[in-house]
Amino acid sequence: KKSPAKPPANRTLPKQKGPTPKRATEPATLPTPEATATPELTTTPKSTAPSALEPREEDVVLSLKNPRYKQVMFAKFQKMGARKGFEENTQLEETKHELFSFFKEGMGNKGRFLKSNRHMSETWEVTDNDALEKIKMDLKRRNESSKHWLKMM
Repeated sequence: KKSPAKPPANRTLPKQKGPTPKRATEPATLPTPEATATPELTTTPKSTAPSALEPREEDVVLSLKNPRYKQVMFAKFQKMGARKGFEENTQLEETKHELFSFFKEGMGNKGRFLKSNRHMSETWEVTDNDALEKIKMDLKRRNESSKHWLKMM
């Protein structure tokens, strides 16, 4: 057996064709934040990042751990009954808007929709669209809590 030929120890890389790239003599400058900023949409503000927002009396914390929200949602769950399939999607849309209007009316002009972490230790403000989606998801997921609200019927 022949062993493969080993390259010589002092082997150098072949020379590149064309001009040698020059090194920068000055440090690179970063663009200013104004030059790289993306324009913000003004139609709908984004949800605020989680922080220690203290809920006010007129605020609605969109969590089934919030007794006020839970009471309203459980009453609606009882009227709707257990979720049986996909045929109720039209009813979900109507109910979602009905509940949203109910909460919005109770908040007045100074109220906010808030979401919280699972332990209710942090709350943050959300947009109306986010609030609608949260209400819709709670309606869709009502069977998960049915052992609590079904026994109230």
